[in-house]
Amino acid sequence: MFWIVVGAALVVSGLAITAGAVRGARRDGSTGAHGLAIGVGAGIVLWGGIVLAVALALRN
Repeated sequence: MFWIVVGAALVVSGLAITAGAVRGARRDGSTGAHGLAIGVGAGIVLWGGIVLAVALALRN
């Protein structure tokens, strides 16, 4: 159950980081920092999805 919660939290936090960076890039004009934040958020979503999928597959 712990890893399911961790995976879900990673997905949600990654989506929040990515959405915030996209909104900031649209509002203020795109900078390298916005692109980096979008990449980091997408990476967190990816790893959270992997953790969540493995945890759900191995659940009893």
